[in-house]
Amino acid sequence: MKDELDALELNNTYTIVPLPVTQKVVGSIHGWSLSQLDINNAFLNGDLYEDALMELPLGYQLQGELAKGHESGLEIARSRFGISICQRKYVLELLEEFGHLGTKPSSIPIEVNHKLAHTDENLLKNPTEYRKLVGKLLHLTLTRPDISYVVHVLTKYMDKPTEVHLQAAFKVLRYLKTASGQGIFMSTNSELKLRSYTYSNWAGYIEIRKSLSSFCIFIGNSLVSWKSKK
Repeated sequence: MKDELDALELNNTYTIVPLPVTQKVVGSIHGWSLSQLDINNAFLNGDLYEDALMELPLGYQLQGELAKGHESGLEIARSRFGISICQRKYVLELLEEFGHLGTKPSSIPIEVNHKLAHTDENLLKNPTEYRKLVGKLLHLTLTRPDISYVVHVLTKYMDKPTEVHLQAAFKVLRYLKTASGQGIFMSTNSELKLRSYTYSNWAGYIEIRKSLSSFCIFIGNSLVSWKSKK
């Protein structure tokens, strides 16, 4: 790892600076406790020429990691082996809301070599259902990186969704049904070693011939960051 960092500095790509003494890497690796602080702010556009003072909003509180079981739909459990984060209850509510509790599960979230594209055929008369579903699937990617790619694909058709796009979104629901409690596990036995993986599909976006790329970053065996984009 040191050789890679030295190469980055030598190429003037990044400037490596020490980690501030108040900052820690990933607490779960060493069994440290974690806390969450939620503060809602309002940001106004425009120039401000007066002094502005900020007060803590009413009702703010510091929440311990196990203070509540379902903060923002997240279910957090801790053991001596690590921290598990999932959204099982959120998935089950999603399946019930869109009428897929009794449907047949799918082993994959999207068809291989799919040909989804914009079209004026079979447009949804009421696209609200599609937009609502995709928006909720976006929230689910907080703990389900396995659907990041397909949800990214589905967001491209929010303007003019068709019946085909809606059925593709329903397929994601059937895929989620196979393992509603799946999520992220951060192990206490992970070593402090950074690893990253990338993937690129050249001209994979067939409508505008743009490349699709993805990446994921691990600390030891624990996934800490991921993204899929064009």
